[in-house]
Amino acid sequence: MAEFVEVTKTIEVPKGAGIEGFIRILRQVLKLPRVTDVHISANGTVKAKHWVQEEAIDVPLNIDFVDLCPYTVIRNHSVVDMGYADDTNALHHMFRMCNKAREEQLHCVAFVTGAMSKLEQWIAQTCGEPSYDYIMGLPVYRDRFIDDDALILCLAYAEDSEMKDVIKSYRITIPGGNANVPNEKTG
Repeated sequence: MAEFVEVTKTIEVPKGAGIEGFIRILRQVLKLPRVTDVHISANGTVKAKHWVQEEAIDVPLNIDFVDLCPYTVIRNHSVVDMGYADDTNALHHMFRMCNKAREEQLHCVAFVTGAMSKLEQWIAQTCGEPSYDYIMGLPVYRDRFIDDDALILCLAYAEDSEMKDVIKSYRITIPGGNANVPNEKTG
């Protein structure tokens, strides 16, 4: 008869997956046999302890976050190109995007840019301030599938929405980026 062993699994929630990402992890963790402890960390990790038979120790959790990640959400909705941002103040262009959203009675959810984006350099050069994980109170997500010269503002119908609620986006091209022609769809 096989012995039981306590196994600890640690799963990270990708940035941008939000509360839905945590819920997706918890659903899968609670399906595991003999769960004894679940710990949710503020830094985006979930640790779960459960007992398994020795031969099932290496069975991985297969949790798919693709539909919660920024690129997937953005590409499934219209993206309005607002052109190339000149070398003026970076915040001016971000405010311009937010004002357009207000005119359309939409709420800002997050900024999204490429994994190797020039966003920090642009903000530092034009504003004299370093960039953080939040700009103008909105989270800044990085996604390797987004062009490094793109800054995308994601929008939703309601306040306090998450990425899964995004229905439209605005895109500008960051100066000094790696491309001159936007490749997002417009609509």
